[in-house]
Amino acid sequence: MDFFTHLTISLLVSTLLSGSLINVYTFLGIFIGLLPDFDFLLFPLWKKVALSGHHGITHTLGFIILISCLIYALLTLFFGLSDQKLLLLMLLVGSLHILGDFIGTGGVAPFYPFKKGYSSLNLDLGNNPILMTCSFAGFVFLVIAGLGFFNFLDARVASIILGLAYIIYFALRAVLKRFFERVPENRGFVALPTTYPWNWKFARRTDSPKEIEIELKTATEFKSYRIPKDKDHNIISCQDLVYSYWHPQVQAQMRFFRYPCYRIICEGDRKEIIWNSIAGKLTEVHVVVDQGELKVNTDLRKDGRGIIKESR
Repeated sequence: MDFFTHLTISLLVSTLLSGSLINVYTFLGIFIGLLPDFDFLLFPLWKKVALSGHHGITHTLGFIILISCLIYALLTLFFGLSDQKLLLLMLLVGSLHILGDFIGTGGVAPFYPFKKGYSSLNLDLGNNPILMTCSFAGFVFLVIAGLGFFNFLDARVASIILGLAYIIYFALRAVLKRFFERVPENRGFVALPTTYPWNWKFARRTDSPKEIEIELKTATEFKSYRIPKDKDHNIISCQDLVYSYWHPQVQAQMRFFRYPCYRIICEGDRKEIIWNSIAGKLTEVHVVVDQGELKVNTDLRKDGRGIIKESR
């Protein structure tokens, strides 16, 4: 979920609990609501420590409970703020941040270490530009109402209206996802979101001892991606680049991509594969073979549709 949606949801929950816009609830709620995404500060550890990357340890319920209790204890000890609603607020907005990313395509591991592995509901894109724009508008609406510019609308009522709008939006996506997955021709496929709630693409993953097969179906095309599990295979030909999926630096980025796909480019002596996710993750992992050495780097993807086409 994008920054503005996390921000707006944190603000509306804080305002709903406190009844006003500017107070300790607001500042604390926004801080905790955005804190999990400060995991980028752990970047030096991403390739070395399990679950230290984005959507990692800071996106677990254990982290939210620990940090909320710690901050509450410090507020009580040094400032005498023993209002238990503050603790409730921190637990709530922190959990809503995790839920928001669980709803999206990126995935989280909320119950780590008791349950390992990333999972998601795939109801919306991890960063949907339409939702982002609407959330920014909702934030402005909430601030204007909280500052008293609407005589007929106070901050708490504005929070309720905005909260209902989010509930309706995600409920609509959930209903449409369920409906499209039950259509006979889509049986066995998972509906994956696009920017618009009425438009979905469909993917199926099949794991066998020898390979992972990813099938992608849209209204205009059907594609299949096969990723061999022979991790020690030498990369000689261009097609052998599919084995780079198991490279540690690739896995560091793709570890929660359940539906990986790729584009292979061979031009002269240049051998390159671009890894991504059918589910629409914004990053893409570039692997280039240069004089027999693998070079891996990460970029923002340029394909806004979330579909990677293969070319050779």
